[in-house]
Amino acid sequence: MSQEFETVFLEPVIQEQKTHEVTIEHGVLQMNKEQDFTASGKGIDAESNEPFDWAFEADGHGTNTIINMVREKFAHATVDFANPVSFINKRESLKALQEELCQRKLFRESSGCTAILTKIYKNRFTIECVGDSFVFVTQNNIPVWRNTLHKWGNLAEQERLHKLDSSIHTQPSSCSRVLSSDAMCQVPAYYVVFPPYSKQLALTQALGHDNVTGIHPETVTMEIEPGQEYRIVAFSDGVGDMLIHDDSADLETVLKMDYRDILQFAENRWRQEWHPVHVQRPDIKYPKMKWTKNSDYDDVSTFVVKIVPNVYTDEQLAFSI
Repeated sequence: MSQEFETVFLEPVIQEQKTHEVTIEHGVLQMNKEQDFTASGKGIDAESNEPFDWAFEADGHGTNTIINMVREKFAHATVDFANPVSFINKRESLKALQEELCQRKLFRESSGCTAILTKIYKNRFTIECVGDSFVFVTQNNIPVWRNTLHKWGNLAEQERLHKLDSSIHTQPSSCSRVLSSDAMCQVPAYYVVFPPYSKQLALTQALGHDNVTGIHPETVTMEIEPGQEYRIVAFSDGVGDMLIHDDSADLETVLKMDYRDILQFAENRWRQEWHPVHVQRPDIKYPKMKWTKNSDYDDVSTFVVKIVPNVYTDEQLAFSI
Protein backbone atom coordinates (compact mmCIF):
# COMPACT_ATOMS: atom_id res chain seq x y z
CA MET A 1 0.00 0.00 0.00
CA SER A 2 1.29 3.45 -0.85
CA GLN A 3 0.49 6.65 0.95
CA GLU A 4 0.47 10.14 -0.46
CA PHE A 5 0.05 13.26 1.64
CA GLU A 6 0.20 16.73 0.19
CA THR A 7 -0.57 20.07 1.81
CA VAL A 8 -0.68 23.35 -0.02
CA PHE A 9 -1.01 26.65 1.83
CA LEU A 10 -2.01 29.61 -0.27
CA GLU A 11 -0.60 32.59 1.60
CA PRO A 12 -2.81 35.70 1.79
CA VAL A 13 -1.74 38.95 0.17
CA ILE A 14 -2.92 42.27 1.56
CA GLN A 15 -4.24 44.04 -1.52
CA GLU A 16 -7.18 46.41 -1.86
CA GLN A 17 -8.24 45.47 1.67
CA LYS A 18 -8.86 41.83 0.77
CA THR A 19 -11.59 40.68 3.14
CA HIS A 20 -10.69 36.99 3.51
CA GLU A 21 -7.71 34.67 3.69
CA VAL A 22 -7.91 31.42 1.70
CA THR A 23 -6.07 28.29 2.81
CA ILE A 24 -6.25 25.00 0.90
CA GLU A 25 -5.10 21.61 2.18
CA HIS A 26 -5.54 18.32 0.37
CA GLY A 27 -4.29 14.76 0.41
CA VAL A 28 -4.76 11.15 -0.62
CA LEU A 29 -4.37 7.83 1.16
CA GLN A 30 -4.13 5.08 -1.46
CA MET A 31 -5.47 1.93 0.22
CA ASN A 32 -6.56 -0.12 -2.79
CA LYS A 33 -6.28 0.65 -6.53
CA GLU A 34 -4.41 3.98 -6.14
CA GLN A 35 -7.01 5.83 -8.20
CA ASP A 36 -7.76 8.88 -6.01
CA PHE A 37 -6.25 12.27 -6.81
CA THR A 38 -6.24 15.82 -5.41
CA ALA A 39 -4.63 19.08 -6.49
CA SER A 40 -4.82 22.84 -5.93
CA GLY A 41 -3.50 26.01 -7.49
CA LYS A 42 -4.35 29.40 -8.96
CA GLY A 43 -6.15 30.40 -12.13
CA ILE A 44 -7.41 33.35 -14.18
CA ASP A 45 -11.04 33.32 -15.29
CA ALA A 46 -11.05 33.15 -19.11
CA GLU A 47 -14.14 35.38 -19.35
CA SER A 48 -13.85 37.90 -16.51
CA ASN A 49 -10.04 37.88 -16.16
CA GLU A 50 -10.46 37.53 -12.37
CA PRO A 51 -7.86 35.59 -10.39
CA PHE A 52 -9.00 32.70 -8.22
CA ASP A 53 -7.70 29.87 -6.07
CA TRP A 54 -8.91 26.35 -6.83
CA ALA A 55 -9.03 22.85 -5.35
CA PHE A 56 -9.78 19.61 -7.19
CA GLU A 57 -10.62 16.02 -6.17
CA ALA A 58 -11.13 12.95 -8.38
CA ASP A 59 -11.86 9.29 -7.70
CA GLY A 60 -11.10 6.90 -10.54
CA HIS A 61 -12.87 3.65 -11.33
CA GLY A 62 -12.47 0.89 -13.87
CA THR A 63 -9.10 0.93 -15.61
CA ASN A 64 -6.49 3.60 -14.89
CA THR A 65 -6.70 5.26 -18.31
CA ILE A 66 -8.95 8.20 -17.41
CA ILE A 67 -7.58 8.96 -13.95
CA ASN A 68 -4.06 8.93 -15.39
CA MET A 69 -5.14 11.32 -18.14
CA VAL A 70 -6.59 13.60 -15.46
CA ARG A 71 -3.36 13.46 -13.47
CA GLU A 72 -1.40 14.42 -16.58
CA LYS A 73 -3.47 17.60 -16.90
CA PHE A 74 -2.01 18.75 -13.59
CA ALA A 75 1.53 17.43 -14.06
CA HIS A 76 3.12 20.82 -14.72
CA ALA A 77 0.79 23.01 -12.66
CA THR A 78 2.32 25.28 -10.03
CA VAL A 79 0.80 27.07 -7.06
CA ASP A 80 1.23 30.42 -8.83
CA PHE A 81 -0.08 31.62 -12.19
CA ALA A 82 2.98 30.52 -14.19
CA ASN A 83 1.64 27.15 -15.41
CA PRO A 84 -2.16 27.16 -15.29
CA VAL A 85 -4.35 24.11 -15.87
CA SER A 86 -6.12 25.28 -19.02
CA PHE A 87 -9.55 23.69 -18.53
CA ILE A 88 -9.86 25.15 -15.01
CA ASN A 89 -9.73 28.71 -16.36
CA LYS A 90 -12.85 28.06 -18.44
CA ARG A 91 -16.32 28.80 -17.10
CA GLU A 92 -17.75 25.26 -17.41
CA SER A 93 -14.54 23.57 -16.38
CA LEU A 94 -15.67 19.97 -15.96
CA LYS A 95 -17.47 19.98 -19.30
CA ALA A 96 -14.26 21.28 -20.87
CA LEU A 97 -12.28 18.53 -19.15
CA GLN A 98 -14.73 15.89 -20.40
CA GLU A 99 -14.31 17.14 -23.98
CA GLU A 100 -10.54 16.77 -23.66
CA LEU A 101 -10.79 13.29 -22.13
CA CYS A 102 -13.19 12.05 -24.80
CA GLN A 103 -10.75 12.84 -27.59
CA ARG A 104 -9.31 9.41 -26.81
CA LYS A 105 -11.80 6.66 -27.62
CA LEU A 106 -12.16 3.88 -25.05
CA PHE A 107 -14.71 1.67 -26.87
CA ARG A 108 -15.23 -1.37 -24.62
CA GLU A 109 -12.72 -0.24 -22.01
CA SER A 110 -14.49 0.89 -18.84
CA SER A 111 -12.62 3.85 -17.39
CA GLY A 112 -13.81 7.01 -15.67
CA CYS A 113 -13.66 9.17 -12.58
CA THR A 114 -15.67 11.47 -10.39
CA ALA A 115 -14.63 15.12 -10.06
CA ILE A 116 -15.19 18.03 -7.70
CA LEU A 117 -13.77 21.47 -8.49
CA THR A 118 -14.11 24.62 -6.41
CA LYS A 119 -12.90 28.09 -7.39
CA ILE A 120 -12.52 30.83 -4.79
CA TYR A 121 -12.72 34.38 -6.11
CA LYS A 122 -12.40 37.63 -4.16
CA ASN A 123 -16.12 37.85 -3.33
CA ARG A 124 -17.58 34.40 -4.13
CA PHE A 125 -16.82 30.76 -4.72
CA THR A 126 -18.15 28.20 -7.17
CA ILE A 127 -18.38 24.40 -7.00
CA GLU A 128 -18.83 21.88 -9.83
CA CYS A 129 -19.53 18.19 -9.15
CA VAL A 130 -19.72 15.05 -11.27
CA GLY A 131 -20.19 11.58 -9.79
CA ASP A 132 -20.53 10.26 -6.26
CA SER A 133 -17.80 12.10 -4.39
CA PHE A 134 -19.04 14.31 -1.55
CA VAL A 135 -18.70 18.06 -1.00
CA PHE A 136 -20.07 20.24 1.79
CA VAL A 137 -20.06 23.95 2.61
CA THR A 138 -20.20 25.26 6.17
CA GLN A 139 -20.70 28.88 7.20
CA ASN A 140 -19.48 29.63 10.72
CA ASN A 141 -19.33 25.84 11.29
CA ILE A 142 -22.99 25.35 10.27
CA PRO A 143 -23.61 23.16 7.18
CA VAL A 144 -25.39 25.25 4.54
CA TRP A 145 -25.00 23.21 1.33
CA ARG A 146 -24.09 19.75 0.10
CA ASN A 147 -24.11 18.12 -3.30
CA THR A 148 -26.59 15.48 -4.42
CA LEU A 149 -24.73 12.33 -5.44
CA HIS A 150 -25.07 11.19 -9.03
CA LYS A 151 -26.51 7.77 -8.23
CA TRP A 152 -29.73 6.02 -9.23
CA GLY A 153 -31.58 7.30 -6.15
CA ASN A 154 -31.23 10.83 -7.55
CA LEU A 155 -34.60 11.34 -9.30
CA ALA A 156 -33.31 14.21 -11.42
CA GLU A 157 -30.60 11.89 -12.73
CA GLN A 158 -33.15 9.19 -13.56
CA GLU A 159 -35.09 11.74 -15.62
CA ARG A 160 -31.92 12.95 -17.34
CA LEU A 161 -30.87 9.42 -18.29
CA HIS A 162 -34.30 8.50 -19.61
CA LYS A 163 -34.13 11.51 -21.92
CA LEU A 164 -30.55 10.68 -22.90
CA ASP A 165 -31.28 7.08 -23.93
CA SER A 166 -34.43 5.14 -23.13
CA SER A 167 -32.49 1.85 -23.25
CA ILE A 168 -30.47 2.76 -20.14
CA HIS A 169 -31.61 0.48 -17.32
CA THR A 170 -30.53 -0.88 -13.94
CA GLN A 171 -29.32 -4.13 -12.44
CA PRO A 172 -29.95 -4.94 -8.75
CA SER A 173 -26.94 -4.82 -6.47
CA SER A 174 -26.15 -4.13 -2.83
CA CYS A 175 -23.81 -1.94 -0.82
CA SER A 176 -22.65 -1.53 2.75
CA ARG A 177 -24.20 1.06 5.07
CA VAL A 178 -22.67 2.18 8.37
CA LEU A 179 -25.33 2.14 11.09
CA SER A 180 -23.20 3.17 14.06
CA SER A 181 -19.55 3.53 15.00
CA ASP A 182 -19.22 -0.28 15.04
CA ALA A 183 -22.24 -1.70 13.15
CA MET A 184 -22.82 -2.16 9.43
CA CYS A 185 -25.47 -3.71 7.18
CA GLN A 186 -26.11 -4.48 3.52
CA VAL A 187 -28.80 -2.50 1.68
CA PRO A 188 -30.18 -2.73 -1.86
CA ALA A 189 -28.45 -0.68 -4.55
CA TYR A 190 -28.31 -0.52 -8.34
CA TYR A 191 -25.84 -0.65 -11.17
CA VAL A 192 -26.77 1.54 -14.12
CA VAL A 193 -26.32 -0.23 -17.47
CA PHE A 194 -25.28 2.00 -20.40
CA PRO A 195 -25.29 1.05 -24.09
CA PRO A 196 -23.71 0.28 -26.46
CA TYR A 197 -21.40 -2.05 -24.52
CA SER A 198 -23.62 -2.62 -21.46
CA LYS A 199 -21.22 -0.81 -19.15
CA GLN A 200 -22.36 -1.26 -15.56
CA LEU A 201 -21.61 1.72 -13.33
CA ALA A 202 -22.54 2.41 -9.71
CA LEU A 203 -23.09 6.07 -10.58
CA THR A 204 -25.24 7.86 -13.13
CA GLN A 205 -22.60 10.17 -14.60
CA ALA A 206 -18.84 10.36 -14.60
CA LEU A 207 -15.96 11.78 -16.57
CA GLY A 208 -14.60 9.42 -19.22
CA HIS A 209 -16.50 6.37 -20.52
CA ASP A 210 -16.67 7.97 -24.01
CA ASN A 211 -19.37 10.22 -22.51
CA VAL A 212 -21.99 7.45 -22.57
CA THR A 213 -23.32 8.79 -19.24
CA GLY A 214 -23.68 12.31 -20.57
CA ILE A 215 -22.32 15.17 -18.50
CA HIS A 216 -24.43 17.57 -16.45
CA PRO A 217 -22.40 18.80 -13.46
CA GLU A 218 -24.16 20.04 -10.37
CA THR A 219 -23.04 23.63 -9.78
CA VAL A 220 -23.44 26.26 -7.09
CA THR A 221 -22.17 29.81 -6.58
CA MET A 222 -22.09 31.36 -3.11
CA GLU A 223 -21.17 34.90 -2.11
CA ILE A 224 -18.42 35.44 0.46
CA GLU A 225 -20.03 37.73 3.01
CA PRO A 226 -17.93 40.11 5.14
CA GLY A 227 -17.11 38.75 8.59
CA GLN A 228 -18.25 35.20 7.74
CA GLU A 229 -16.05 32.09 7.87
CA TYR A 230 -16.49 29.29 5.33
CA ARG A 231 -15.17 25.79 4.86
CA ILE A 232 -15.50 23.76 1.67
CA VAL A 233 -14.85 20.09 2.44
CA ALA A 234 -14.77 17.47 -0.33
CA PHE A 235 -13.93 13.79 -0.15
CA SER A 236 -14.24 10.59 -2.14
CA ASP A 237 -16.73 7.86 -1.32
CA GLY A 238 -13.91 6.05 0.44
CA VAL A 239 -14.51 8.61 3.18
CA GLY A 240 -18.23 9.19 2.65
CA ASP A 241 -19.13 5.50 2.81
CA MET A 242 -17.56 5.29 6.27
CA LEU A 243 -19.85 7.97 7.73
CA ILE A 244 -22.76 6.83 9.89
CA HIS A 245 -25.87 6.94 7.71
CA ASP A 246 -28.10 9.97 8.40
CA ASP A 247 -26.07 10.92 11.49
CA SER A 248 -25.53 14.68 11.49
CA ALA A 249 -23.21 14.56 14.51
CA ASP A 250 -20.81 12.13 12.80
CA LEU A 251 -20.80 14.27 9.66
CA GLU A 252 -20.33 17.59 11.45
CA THR A 253 -17.40 16.16 13.40
CA VAL A 254 -15.66 15.26 10.14
CA LEU A 255 -16.44 18.64 8.56
CA LYS A 256 -14.47 20.37 11.33
CA MET A 257 -11.36 18.18 10.84
CA ASP A 258 -8.25 19.10 8.90
CA TYR A 259 -7.42 16.97 5.87
CA ARG A 260 -5.02 14.63 7.68
CA ASP A 261 -7.59 13.84 10.36
CA ILE A 262 -10.23 13.12 7.70
CA LEU A 263 -7.93 10.61 6.02
CA GLN A 264 -7.07 9.05 9.38
CA PHE A 265 -10.76 8.86 10.34
CA ALA A 266 -11.59 6.97 7.14
CA GLU A 267 -8.62 4.62 7.41
CA ASN A 268 -9.47 3.75 11.02
CA ARG A 269 -13.03 2.84 10.10
CA TRP A 270 -11.95 0.74 7.13
CA ARG A 271 -9.55 -1.23 9.34
CA GLN A 272 -11.70 -1.68 12.45
CA GLU A 273 -13.93 -4.59 13.50
CA TRP A 274 -17.61 -4.37 12.60
CA HIS A 275 -20.81 -5.95 13.90
CA PRO A 276 -22.79 -7.13 10.84
CA VAL A 277 -26.52 -6.43 11.16
CA HIS A 278 -29.42 -7.98 9.24
CA VAL A 279 -31.87 -5.10 8.94
CA GLN A 280 -34.93 -7.37 8.58
CA ARG A 281 -33.74 -9.72 11.33
CA PRO A 282 -31.97 -7.64 14.00
CA ASP A 283 -32.44 -10.53 16.45
CA ILE A 284 -29.86 -12.60 14.54
CA LYS A 285 -26.38 -12.19 15.96
CA TYR A 286 -23.45 -12.49 13.57
CA PRO A 287 -19.77 -12.75 14.54
CA LYS A 288 -17.66 -9.64 14.20
CA MET A 289 -15.96 -9.11 10.85
CA LYS A 290 -12.88 -7.20 9.75
CA TRP A 291 -11.49 -6.48 6.31
CA THR A 292 -7.87 -7.59 6.03
CA LYS A 293 -6.87 -7.38 2.35
CA ASN A 294 -6.04 -4.23 0.39
CA SER A 295 -8.70 -5.25 -2.13
CA ASP A 296 -11.29 -4.97 0.66
CA TYR A 297 -10.58 -1.27 1.19
CA ASP A 298 -11.15 1.86 -0.87
CA ASP A 299 -8.79 4.73 -1.61
CA VAL A 300 -9.58 7.91 0.31
CA SER A 301 -8.98 11.54 -0.65
CA THR A 302 -10.07 14.97 0.52
CA PHE A 303 -9.54 18.69 0.23
CA VAL A 304 -10.37 21.31 2.84
CA VAL A 305 -10.72 24.97 1.87
CA LYS A 306 -10.82 27.55 4.67
CA ILE A 307 -12.07 31.06 3.90
CA VAL A 308 -11.43 33.16 6.99
CA PRO A 309 -12.06 36.90 7.52
CA ASN A 310 -8.92 38.99 7.56
CA VAL A 311 -8.18 41.25 10.51
CA TYR A 312 -6.02 44.17 9.45
CA THR A 313 -3.77 46.34 11.55
CA ASP A 314 -3.99 50.12 11.26
CA GLU A 315 -0.67 50.09 9.39
CA GLN A 316 -1.96 47.56 6.84
CA LEU A 317 -5.16 49.51 6.29
CA ALA A 318 -3.21 52.73 5.80
CA PHE A 319 -0.85 51.00 3.34
CA SER A 320 -3.73 49.66 1.22
CA ILE A 321 -5.45 53.02 0.83
